[in-house]
Amino acid sequence: MIRKNRTLFVFLHDLAMAALAYGLSLYLRLGNFDFNSRGPWVEQWGLFVLVCAAVFGITRLHRGVWRYVSVRDLARIGKAVTFAIIAYLPISFLLTRLEGMPRSVPGILWFVLIGMLSGSRLIARMLKDRINLDGLLGRPEIALNRQAIAGLIKGKNVLITGAGGTIGAELSRQIARLAPARLTLIENSEFNLYSIELAVRELYPALDVSAVIANVREAGRITRLFEEYQPDLVFHAAALKHVPLAECNVREALLTNVIGTRNVADASAAAGADAMVLISTDKAVNPTSVMGASKRMAEHYCQSLDHENGGNTRFLTVRFGNVLGSTGSVVPRFREQLERGGPLTVTHPDITRYFMTVMEAVELVLQASAQGLASATRGRIMVLDMGEPIKIAELARKMVRLAGLRPDKDVKIIYTGLRPGEKLHEELFAQNEKLTPAGADGVLLAAAQPLPLKHVQSLLRDLAAQAQDAATSESALRLKMGYLVPEFAPPGADSVKKAAHG
Repeated sequence: MIRKNRTLFVFLHDLAMAALAYGLSLYLRLGNFDFNSRGPWVEQWGLFVLVCAAVFGITRLHRGVWRYVSVRDLARIGKAVTFAIIAYLPISFLLTRLEGMPRSVPGILWFVLIGMLSGSRLIARMLKDRINLDGLLGRPEIALNRQAIAGLIKGKNVLITGAGGTIGAELSRQIARLAPARLTLIENSEFNLYSIELAVRELYPALDVSAVIANVREAGRITRLFEEYQPDLVFHAAALKHVPLAECNVREALLTNVIGTRNVADASAAAGADAMVLISTDKAVNPTSVMGASKRMAEHYCQSLDHENGGNTRFLTVRFGNVLGSTGSVVPRFREQLERGGPLTVTHPDITRYFMTVMEAVELVLQASAQGLASATRGRIMVLDMGEPIKIAELARKMVRLAGLRPDKDVKIIYTGLRPGEKLHEELFAQNEKLTPAGADGVLLAAAQPLPLKHVQSLLRDLAAQAQDAATSESALRLKMGYLVPEFAPPGADSVKKAAHG
């Protein structure tokens, strides 16, 4: 019933737009046209609406989902309007000889009607995007200490790695708004770097911005950049984050997520930065994936550095879950599947995830960083409070309903099975991590005894040597990870541990 009402509304809306477009086209051509006068144009006007009703019905123009309008939908509008005008002209000529109609009106009508039909759909999509996905979370926004956040950034030299990614780009935008003295954007993707630099410069033309193509895996390059730009604050968002891809590219995940983090942390300390903030993930807790285990190793290094580092640099770790709408995440995939008419694919009927919007996640990262720097307690991991986990299947159904359709009837939900490395349920804290309040809304502290720094440094040197050696197989690297992160236990990890302890 809901879908019938929606499609009827869309059909009537499109006919109303056709009627308005016809009148507007006459007015644009004739200017002082007397709409109160009766003449052949009245029949012509009504005839055009009837022709549009037939053509729009045949082309099923009213069946599109406005909330997920795409270029394909706009092309359908162009075709439908073209067919309607082509069909209308000979019929109108036979009935009214097109009396009183200037020859330019059909051309004007074509542009006006396409603009009106497309514009209403695009406005609906923009309104849908504006309400950034928040309605999918089912919880209120978390209150922020904006004064503390502003004090963290204002007048500081800030450097962001992975500045073109979903989190890095939002960090860049929000930090630029808080008036840093300088903003340095480091990114390995040329296009992503170009995009975020352009966005920041357009919004804040007076800000001192540097855009640098660099790979965090290149220690020498990172060290020299930090010496040149002398950052006060470093936000390390560069990472390989997609679980299935990391499973198939173990070496790359280790070199980027572990060794890259070590390079950035060491360069931060050498440059005398006030703090480095590692962006981590709930997948690092009791990891079952290469991506999660690699991020757990990165956490170990930063946690140990913060606990034992003799210098003034703080090493803060912020851990959170999935970001709604991020590149490659479930919401954009569901959108694409909805645009195609379904089905929506979910790996398991019971799978759950913690979710935040990207804006909320970045704001809380900044708040957690400000809180962490103000605390004398070292070696703790800050965890963003994301409320209750959300069932992915229910998220899919909610998106179908938001599109005005019925889940499992109009759009099917199908289950494809868990992917390699994927967990059924994510966790925010390990069993040995004691939870304590952080003194700020939306942030919790996970306290656990950090590993000895020299031990972690030795392990990472060994890992880097093996990962950089092309002769080392990825299966051997997996086993090595099982030793470095005991809670990550792929087949055969026990034998490696025993051999290492000899």
